[in-house]
Amino acid sequence: LKVLDKSYEILFASRDANTGLLPEWTTGTGESATRVTWNKNRDNFTYNAIRVPWRMAMDWVENKDPRAKDIGEKMNHFFASQATFYSGYTFDGKPLANYLDGTFMSGIASGAVVSSDAAFRDRVINQLVAMKPSGYYSSSYRALALLTLADAEGSFPKVAASVGTAPVHAPAPEPTPAPKPIVTP
Repeated sequence: LKVLDKSYEILFASRDANTGLLPEWTTGTGESATRVTWNKNRDNFTYNAIRVPWRMAMDWVENKDPRAKDIGEKMNHFFASQATFYSGYTFDGKPLANYLDGTFMSGIASGAVVSSDAAFRDRVINQLVAMKPSGYYSSSYRALALLTLADAEGSFPKVAASVGTAPVHAPAPEPTPAPKPIVTP
């Protein structure tokens, strides 16, 4: 439990007070990770940070942790105020890209699980569903986001069955035939 509490402490300390966005990298006290010199986006909300909304959604769906709702809801307010979504933002909410990919839409949509704004939730879920998945990471994150959304709505069993992931009884394996002897002349 101490690890979970410390993790939330870092998330609260590192998020932007206005946007709720989190940086790619942070220290254990929530400050900029200046030692991370290999990532020019260490202080921006990009591909590492976009996983946080999904994680908050999962903690909310599974455990109803109010800290997950608080962190997620702050980001949701920011995203709900955006007419267009982009794949990456500065810490204070300025777009870093001029496009939106499935990875970012998946993070935004899954984070909407904790949103009290039904219109926003519908908007981002519909946008995610309409997007054509591309690439391994984007497609995988999209699948996780959709399953999280289905689980939050209580429709996971129905969704799982419709995509063929319901338990299936496999036939008993055939016995392995004995090897044939090798005959040499």
